[in-house]
Amino acid sequence: MMPVAEWLWPPHWCAFPNNSGLLTLIERILMFMNPAIESCARRVSRSATFLAALFAAASLARAQYDAPADYYNGVNVANAVSNPTLFRTNIHNAESRNYYVAGSTLQLRRSYDDARFGLAVTDRDPNNSANIILIYTGQSISGTWDAVNLPWNREHTWPQSLGLGSESSSYAYSDLHQLRPCDPNVNNSRGNSTYGTLSGQWDPNHAAGVSDRGDLARAMFYLDTRYDGAAADNVGDLVLVNTNSGTLSGAQMGDLAQMLRWHYQDPVSDNERRRNHTVFSNVLNPSHYQGNRSAFVDHPEWVWAAFGGGNNNSKLYVGGSAPSDGTSAQTVNLGRVMVGGTLGTQAVTLNKTGSNPTYFDVSVSGSATITTGAGSTTVGAVRQQAFDINASSRTMTLGLTGSTGVAGLKTGTITIDNTDVTTSGLGTGTLDGNDTVTVTASVLNNRVLTASTVDYGRVIANRSYTGYTFIQTTGDDDHFTRVTVSAAGAGSGAVKVDPAGAATMFNSDNSLMTRSVTANFANLGTFSGSIPLSVSGEGLVGESVQPVSVPFKAQVIDPSKGGIFEGDITGGEGDGDGSGSENVTLLIDFGTIDNSAGAPMEGISRTFSISNADGLRAGLDLDSIAASGDTSLLTTTLSSFLHHTIGAGDVEAFDAILHPTQLGTFSATYRIGLSDENGVGGASMPGSQVLTLQLHAQVVPEPVAVVSLSVVLVTLSFRRGRVRR
Repeated sequence: MMPVAEWLWPPHWCAFPNNSGLLTLIERILMFMNPAIESCARRVSRSATFLAALFAAASLARAQYDAPADYYNGVNVANAVSNPTLFRTNIHNAESRNYYVAGSTLQLRRSYDDARFGLAVTDRDPNNSANIILIYTGQSISGTWDAVNLPWNREHTWPQSLGLGSESSSYAYSDLHQLRPCDPNVNNSRGNSTYGTLSGQWDPNHAAGVSDRGDLARAMFYLDTRYDGAAADNVGDLVLVNTNSGTLSGAQMGDLAQMLRWHYQDPVSDNERRRNHTVFSNVLNPSHYQGNRSAFVDHPEWVWAAFGGGNNNSKLYVGGSAPSDGTSAQTVNLGRVMVGGTLGTQAVTLNKTGSNPTYFDVSVSGSATITTGAGSTTVGAVRQQAFDINASSRTMTLGLTGSTGVAGLKTGTITIDNTDVTTSGLGTGTLDGNDTVTVTASVLNNRVLTASTVDYGRVIANRSYTGYTFIQTTGDDDHFTRVTVSAAGAGSGAVKVDPAGAATMFNSDNSLMTRSVTANFANLGTFSGSIPLSVSGEGLVGESVQPVSVPFKAQVIDPSKGGIFEGDITGGEGDGDGSGSENVTLLIDFGTIDNSAGAPMEGISRTFSISNADGLRAGLDLDSIAASGDTSLLTTTLSSFLHHTIGAGDVEAFDAILHPTQLGTFSATYRIGLSDENGVGGASMPGSQVLTLQLHAQVVPEPVAVVSLSVVLVTLSFRRGRVRR
């Protein structure tokens, strides 16, 4: 195996005269490897990313053979429509000059003898730098000139007899853009025949597998525009004509009609670009460069204006129909894959209408890629592709490059530009709007759902409760999977998630599902748990559907249970803790009380207690007091405790008060409305429990005092005596 260093820079390269040291390593790699890269890409089926890298390298190779940015500054493309003759003159001027000499009007003329060595550089085999490729046969043989054995000679692609002038003075005679190395026998067989496939004509694709028709058609276009009979060129006006004949006379060459077809059927190749650049470049070819370029290799889109009659009616489009202005757009969604997954590809059809042929450029941006190469039925991600005459279509297989290791939206755009410089009207040729295909795909993480806790709080046993859970998620549709929560109910036992009206898909931050959760607890205590819901995903390779469960919790208690007792039992003795008490009625009889028994304002008090049974139960709220009877004389302190809560097992003491300000028998009834404490789930309605307090009293007059008679008599005597005195 060849060492890597020699593979990148073989020692025999140094033997060639163009080893000036100015050509960089990368230029050499691309110059000699690019055809192999394209060949490999056509043969090997690989991932979109790998193929994209290959075609990116091919694009870089094409770019390095482009003309300098200012080379065609003198060509006014608008003249292609408004003044075709001037347009051809612009092209002639650009092709004639030596770019490296300011103000030059003639390229650097090399002698015919120099071509023996110049062709060894311009036609070098990119896969074997010691060899050259022969025209018409594609053979690779030694590039060393051998005057004795003459394994190859110099072929005038425009025959000498058809107006090339003399070897000693004609620029056209030794122009490296038209001279090619050729097998001498094949050269003799061709003679001075015109190019074409009709009887007597010469087919440049002379051997199987050779594709020289387009290359030589463009060489003839160059010679026609470059040599217009100017005296300085020492050659006549070379003209391409339509002909069915194999022979012509004068300075004419054909067949133009067939060469026009070849130009579009066999578009410019990278080898042809490299050759054009090598003839031009004082860097790639310092000993034999000419300093001029073939316009129709650099700009094949100019051919129809110069030779096809103009008014190009071609229209390119993607999608279902051809728009009037030619501008079309299509979106290709390659779908959704999990992080680390493999993105697929999708075929898109590029259509052409109109009878005229055209060239077009394809460019990519973002992560988009075309995994097919340029061909007669396919579209590649390169410039200078062509459609032949009449309506047709091509397939391009689109993909996206880059890693799928990070979630997110991947996108890119394919742009197709009809590059012809003439038009037959809106939407055709140069007025054909660009066509775009947007390629997208989503790389996804597994979506996570959360359900809020249903907190029933403190609830009464054996009653039904409804709570709500809110199921939510985070993350948009381009970063996370789509998951669907079933509408079916879930759970068994005391807590159940109720069925929903419809399933809910979660695909964005705004996704929300509200589910009702019903509970009925038979046992007392603190409970918690969760209920799993049915969740489905997209069915993507590598997808792991994350479960979601509805958490719940509750403290289950008995309802409150009030009782009423005489006396203050808050001390905790006897029934003072309220346990087991079911007393709901209490009679307090003050008995017979004379009206001096107590001060009218303070009255006579009797204590009574209201209790709540003990255990795990709700507090007891005092909600209302309904009093009847002699309530002005028989009162209580209950009112100060309205809306007061008595906890489980607790007791509150109150006073019943008799105000003996009137004589008689009196009674009053107090109905005390009670309920479970506020805030408890399932609490009873206010006043649903009733305790009755009955008060009774008899108030009699104060007894009259008895005074002895002797005292009275003495007093009377004393008074009477005093009066006498």
